[in-house]
Amino acid sequence: MTGEGGKGTTTSILVVDDDEGIRDTLEAVLSEEGYQVAAASTGKAALELARGREFHLVLLDLRMPDMSGLEILPRLRSELPRAPIIIMTAYGTIKTAVEAVKQGAYDFVSKPFDLDEMRITIEKALAHERLKMENERLRTMLEDELVFQEIVGRSAKMRAVFELIRKVANHDVTVLIVGESGTGKELVARAIHYNSSRRAGPFLKLNCAALPDALLESELFGYEKGAFTGAQMRKPGRFELADGGTLFLDEIGNMSPSMQVKLLRVLQEKEFERVGGKSTVKVDVRILAATNSNLRSEVAKGTFREDLYYRLNVVQICVPPLRERKEDIPLLAQHFIKEFNVSLGKEFAGVSPQAMNLLTRYDWPGNVRELKNAIEAAMLLGEGPFIMPEHLPEEVTGTQTNAAERGQVTPATAPPMAGSPDCAVPIPVSSRAFDDPSSSACGAVPASVSASACASVPQSTAIPRPTPTPTPTSTPTPTPGSGVSPVDPAANASLDAVEREHILRVLRQCSWNQSKAAWVLGVHRNTLRKKIKQYGLERTRV
Repeated sequence: MTGEGGKGTTTSILVVDDDEGIRDTLEAVLSEEGYQVAAASTGKAALELARGREFHLVLLDLRMPDMSGLEILPRLRSELPRAPIIIMTAYGTIKTAVEAVKQGAYDFVSKPFDLDEMRITIEKALAHERLKMENERLRTMLEDELVFQEIVGRSAKMRAVFELIRKVANHDVTVLIVGESGTGKELVARAIHYNSSRRAGPFLKLNCAALPDALLESELFGYEKGAFTGAQMRKPGRFELADGGTLFLDEIGNMSPSMQVKLLRVLQEKEFERVGGKSTVKVDVRILAATNSNLRSEVAKGTFREDLYYRLNVVQICVPPLRERKEDIPLLAQHFIKEFNVSLGKEFAGVSPQAMNLLTRYDWPGNVRELKNAIEAAMLLGEGPFIMPEHLPEEVTGTQTNAAERGQVTPATAPPMAGSPDCAVPIPVSSRAFDDPSSSACGAVPASVSASACASVPQSTAIPRPTPTPTPTSTPTPTPGSGVSPVDPAANASLDAVEREHILRVLRQCSWNQSKAAWVLGVHRNTLRKKIKQYGLERTRV
């Protein structure tokens, strides 16, 4: 038996008994065991001691001169909520024991008691309390992990976000969450809600940019029966449904001026009327708003109300873009791998060093959402156990250059898609097009692709090797005898125009089979579809 109540502390016990002999005996025995012992002969004295210091356990006599143990018990529980109380009595009955336990006693011993039995009972009570405290600690840790499990990051910027969430969660203030698309603003809102006193209430969200004004008003405030055609019964809006909880309004910057006025009223007065209704509805809702635009700028331009801005922006949390916290990419990637191993039935162990190098070099304009999609696609394409460079999207790898480096069989020549990383000039997939003037874009199509489905593309489709382009300030003007050749008009064609013509030619030669054309071009089929739409090539199909 030990008197250690915890790391660096000594267990203190309060003995309450009007019998001086019992007090002295217990005090002597327990002190020898290493406990700190204080004694009281009356209920009043016991309560005074309990108010003045901390005790880890109480031994309480059931019969006291000034008040009974059952009277003192609830008051001691109030003063010492974590201290187990063991009742001592010479008048032990089942009825008395049950009543004492109902009022919070840990256990019940009868006088005269055996000292060894008393030691065991004390040990059990203290061990039980330590176990309760450890369970509470672990439960708190688990709740924190569950609340923040989707917001992954150890970077300084994300730690600052977590700290802000913890600070504002339990204060019922409006919070404006600012960040680019895909950074995880909704996850921040959820973390605030589930760390707040409203966690047991509902968490509802609404994208203000997804609905026109009329529908947005109905969604927010609800409507009465007959308010408009099709309103066959009363429908509560998000404010009513979120009563007692939290309402997350995403893309708040897209809200029209008329809706801004109505939202401002709810924030100020906590009340509104349903569409088509006259009765006022009062609600208790916490508002969290998010935007990927600069609301200060919108206020300056007059498109967003200044008073609403200050109502929403009591506390602002800025979620950093992924490019500003690249040290979190390995952690995020591993998190998504675990998630998709379950949903996709895969067994990936991680990301190869080469692939991780590509992931951390890329700037991720779509932020965490884009990274998550890239990991999912890579796991769908690969067999594991590691994500390899060839599994990653072309935007991440710079497909054509990386395909050549890996020595993969690729089309002879294909310009990169405009807007993809490092595509300021056309980059050939293979140098064969420059070594052999007769090379064609379909020259590298494997035998599995029928010749009829993808005939040879004429020689003119080959893109000439780009030459360094002088800066505008140093470009010489062609003059007679200057030795500078006039610029070929074809060379002035924009990259977009060259790309459009090349894609169109390959599509026609491949009979508009987009899968085969994408293979020839060395791009993903989804990228090709985007380019077809971008350049309006569907209209040219014959």
